[in-house]
Parts: sequence; C-alpha cells; structure tokens
Amino acid sequence: MRPGQISTGSKAAAFAVFARVFYVALPSFHLDWSNVLAVVAALSMIVGNLAAITQTNIKRMLAYSSIGHAGYILLGIIAMSSTGLRGILIYTVVYVFANLGIWATVLMMRRHEYAGELIDDFDGLHKRAPFWAFAMVMFLLSLGGIPPTAGFVGKWYIFSAAVRSGDYGLAIIGVLTSVVSIFFYLRVIVMMYMAEPGDAPRSPKPSPAAVLTLAVTLVVTFYLGILPTRLLDLAAHSVGSLF
Repeated sequence: MRPGQISTGSKAAAFAVFARVFYVALPSFHLDWSNVLAVVAALSMIVGNLAAITQTNIKRMLAYSSIGHAGYILLGIIAMSSTGLRGILIYTVVYVFANLGIWATVLMMRRHEYAGELIDDFDGLHKRAPFWAFAMVMFLLSLGGIPPTAGFVGKWYIFSAAVRSGDYGLAIIGVLTSVVSIFFYLRVIVMMYMAEPGDAPRSPKPSPAAVLTLAVTLVVTFYLGILPTRLLDLAAHSVGSLF
C-alpha cells in the first residue's frame, strides 16, 4: 500500500472515530467544544486552501488541500444533526475514492518515466494518456465540489447542515474557500489539456492493479454524483440510532 493510500485511509478512519466521540460521548458538552471546533474548522478551510494555491508540487498541493477538507468535515461535527452526520459519512467516502484515483494517476506517471511530482509534469497528459487525464479531471472536480460528481453531494450536505444549525459564518467560509480550491484544481486540468507535452507523446501501459483502481474510483465518483440515493439511504440508516 502506498503512502498516499495510507494517509487517505487513516484520515477517513480518524474522522469516523472523531464524529462518534462527539456525537455519542460528548453531546451534552456541545456548547463547550463547538466553539473550539468552529475556530479550528475556519482556520483549516482558510489556511489549507490558501496554502494549496501556492504549491507547484502536486503532492504538497493535495496535502494542504486535505487540511481544507478536514475543515469541511468538521462543519458536520459542529452541526450535531442528522444532516451533519450524513454529510460526514458521504463526504468521507467521496474524499477517499477521489484521492485514491488521483494517487493512482500520480503513481502511474512515476512508473512510466513521468516525474509525477510537479504540476508541470502533467502538461499535455490528455495526449499521452487520455483516459487517465479524463479520470483525473473527474477526481479533481469532485474534490472541488462540482456537479455531477460525488463531491457536490458531500459538500451540499455539509453546508446544509451548517446553515440549518445556524453556523452561517462557517457556511460562508466553506463556500468561499471551495471557490478558491477550484482554482488550484483547475490549474492541473488546464495543464493536462491546454499545455503541450514537454516530450514526444507516449502511451504508458499501466499495471492491471492501477487500471482496476482507477476504474473503480471513477465509477464510484460518477455513480455517487448522479445516483447518490443508495449512499444517502445507508447514511440515513447509520445515523438513525443516534437521532
């Protein structure tokens, strides 16, 4: 298992535990910890996304953007509602699959003599590996919360929970920082489709495992964006015992 996959899975597990602790063990102390988490969430969204803009290394960009995504998930915890908890579950699934797809693409490039470290390394990728470039676009748009990808569904629930709980300031910060995140995700997309390849175009032959990973993550990202009913029902069933 690669470092990127380990970090993605560990983040998802951490937030699952985090949500259960605050929703089950500490609900009566909501006023005590919600203000602290509100500050942490706001700083995470602002600092994470602003720092990601300045990065030229795609791994560091993903690392900083993950800080911003942590802030979005915290909005669901602060809301202390069924909508918020559904948002956490949906957003976590979306985040895991999108990141696994992106890391699969980065590792494919490194395997086939593309550096895969810098954003500039993705120049003209649509000519070198059109399917991988298309998949990368879908994953990046999902992280940015653009419909019809699954990321839009996750952010819709998270921001809806914040508004319903009266956390209008956090909701506004979330929407604005999401707009900022679209900028650095689009920068990668522009590099793949509008920049000319630095070298002669090549057709890499990724491993079967890499192809399978990309296919599964792409299908899930599309499916949850267009037909999220199954996941929403599962989320509703999961939170039913708490509310």
